[in-house]
Amino acid sequence: MHDDEKSLLEHQLNIAAFEEAMKEKISRQNFEYDGERYVHNTVQLIFKAFVAGQNPDGLRIIGQQLYAEINPSSKYASQAEEMIQKNHIYPFPICFVADPYGYVVRGGIGGWYRLDDVKLFFKVNGELHPIQ
Repeated sequence: MHDDEKSLLEHQLNIAAFEEAMKEKISRQNFEYDGERYVHNTVQLIFKAFVAGQNPDGLRIIGQQLYAEINPSSKYASQAEEMIQKNHIYPFPICFVADPYGYVVRGGIGGWYRLDDVKLFFKVNGELHPIQ
C-alpha cells in the first residue's frame, strides 16, 4: 500500500469512526464533508479533537485490508456513485461485525450492508483481488 493511499484510507477510517461515535450527538445534516474537511466549522474542530484523542497519530492501517463495492442490483446501488462523487475510497474499506438482521459488512457511506449487497475484495501490495 502506497503512503498516500494509506494516509487517505486512515483518514476515511477516522471519519467513519467519528461519525459513528457522534451520530447521536451531532445532527446528520452537519456531517457534510467536501472531500477534504467537514463544511461545518465546529464539526471540523470536533473531528480534529476526536482524531487526536484516538492516539497521537490517529488510526493506523497495518497489514492486509478488506474492501467492498456495492452490487448494481442492491437497493443501495446509488450509494456507490455518491461515494465516488464525494471522493471516498471506492471500493471502500470494510470490517465484519455480528448483526442479528444480517447487516454484517461495516463500512462505506451507508454504514451497514448484507453480504448480498456487496462484492468483496482484499488488497495486497496496492492491488485489489476479488474474494469469490
